[in-house]
Amino acid sequence: MPSGLAGSPLLPFATRFYLHTLAVFRLTSCIGLATLLVGWLILVPLLSPAGHAWFAAQSALFLFASWRFLSGHLPPWHEAHIALLRLNSFGFGVVAHVMRRYLDRAASQDSDGGGLRSPLRLLMLLQLASGASTHLMLALLPLRLGLALPVQLAVVLTCAMHNRLLCASPALSSPGAQHWGHRAFALLDSVCFSLVPQAARLAPEAECAALLTFQQLTISLALPLVVQAAWEAGLYKQHQSQRLTQGLSKECGWQARLYAWIGDVLVTCDALALLAAGWVLVGILWHLAVSLNAAPI
Repeated sequence: MPSGLAGSPLLPFATRFYLHTLAVFRLTSCIGLATLLVGWLILVPLLSPAGHAWFAAQSALFLFASWRFLSGHLPPWHEAHIALLRLNSFGFGVVAHVMRRYLDRAASQDSDGGGLRSPLRLLMLLQLASGASTHLMLALLPLRLGLALPVQLAVVLTCAMHNRLLCASPALSSPGAQHWGHRAFALLDSVCFSLVPQAARLAPEAECAALLTFQQLTISLALPLVVQAAWEAGLYKQHQSQRLTQGLSKECGWQARLYAWIGDVLVTCDALALLAAGWVLVGILWHLAVSLNAAPI
């Protein structure tokens, strides 16, 4: 990606932002399409007609994106296209049922008997079930911060609605998985910022769902949005500076106020204050994840 902001200062920031991130969009589209097609081939035995339909639809969206943006031209509906790619990334629940079948098959093939590999295996399955790595890749599909927030929040909440379904699978509900899941839950509960301790112990399935939701809220939602906010605010500051240099007025509106506020926070807060704020944010998200899945014993 070029160091300088692409496009002329005469263009709106939104247009320059997408021109600046065009190379990332092309690369992410190609990687996303290749990953999707490989996954489709691997998961064929587990797919229902709805699963095949989702793979076909999402592959078509990625294929069309790869072809349409090769010219470097930005169509007027580019933001809607990217938003649809993100929103359809988990098929509005279809992918959760595919993941459940995958976890069921993983449980039937598990032969470690809850041995030493169980903690690492559980972490791998929890990460896979949460969809966090997929969410991070989708965050590379460029979408302005003001649009990325509601779109990514909708994706994460849609996935979180199906966490109980995944946690009920044998792979995540076996005695070994529940044992290590409870230890991970207790560790997070002890290190995350909190003004009020948890009122009651949760059922094992609820603890598992809370761990998945926590990954989705932190890795899938907060992390990419915080990084994007800091980076995008810097681009917007550069855009405004270039406009002033050429004798143009600054852009105004809610977008300008948002980027200005983010820039002020980054300038006025030192590294220690930002780390403390991050710890508090992670603690808030942890207790939100627990509250959303609360089902006391």
